[in-house]
Amino acid sequence: MESSINMLESYFFIPADREDFLNKIPEIKADHFIIDFEDSVAHSEFEDSLNNLSTHFNLKEYYVRPNLWLNQKFTTDSLRKLVAKGVKKVVLPKIKTLAQVKEIFKVGNFSKVILLVETPDLLLALPKVIEEYDSYIDGIGFGSQDFGMYTNINQSNSYMNHVRFQINLIASKFEKKFIDTASMLIEKTDEFEQECINAFNMGCSGKFLIHPKQLNVLNSAEYYSDAEISWAQKALNKIGNKAVEEVKAYKIDGMVLEKPHLQKIKKIQKYLESK
Repeated sequence: MESSINMLESYFFIPADREDFLNKIPEIKADHFIIDFEDSVAHSEFEDSLNNLSTHFNLKEYYVRPNLWLNQKFTTDSLRKLVAKGVKKVVLPKIKTLAQVKEIFKVGNFSKVILLVETPDLLLALPKVIEEYDSYIDGIGFGSQDFGMYTNINQSNSYMNHVRFQINLIASKFEKKFIDTASMLIEKTDEFEQECINAFNMGCSGKFLIHPKQLNVLNSAEYYSDAEISWAQKALNKIGNKAVEEVKAYKIDGMVLEKPHLQKIKKIQKYLESK
């Protein structure tokens, strides 16, 4: 389903070993679900979690994040077992090289892939990886926690936004979704709302989530300021019901509005209509 205001799509992580959480999927109105075998599941619990999942869930319906690293060594062993159980959509963590991606695609014929940028290596290799597997890659995600660990960059937006900017340029060039990092903020709703607004302003099309409270904030966040809304409403009053494609330019309050401005105005209109 689409999010209620269609500003940011929601990608909801659920630990693969938490059957109680998995059973709540019908109640959680997220756009996409990612069953997580990486950060959430110990290696010793992998087999039991996978067998339980494949018995009760159609794994083709969900994204799955596999654990591609064992004792700091790249491996596709667990991915092969996931593919054997029907997994078709994957979120690929901690990738470093095009060669690793090639090894992954030898394992299965995936329908949708999200590349999770958590290493500087992948950020630099991203254009080559997308060019090689363009038709399979649905989106580019950002994992700021791991990226900060690999680079020693501070987690705050003032330091990480330049990485988002680089990812956005690549995602825009190849027409891929750009999904912002998961946040550990659950109770601090005001701070998380600012994270969502920052992701939106940095050009993200979605955000990774780990808790239902975050989903509520994502869908209710004020993505446009009062000044932007007032400006858009003035323009809409003058433009009327004409489509953006029919309008060449308008002058409002001494400002010339051309097609990029009009497209933003229509987007704000859609946002207001959905609230």
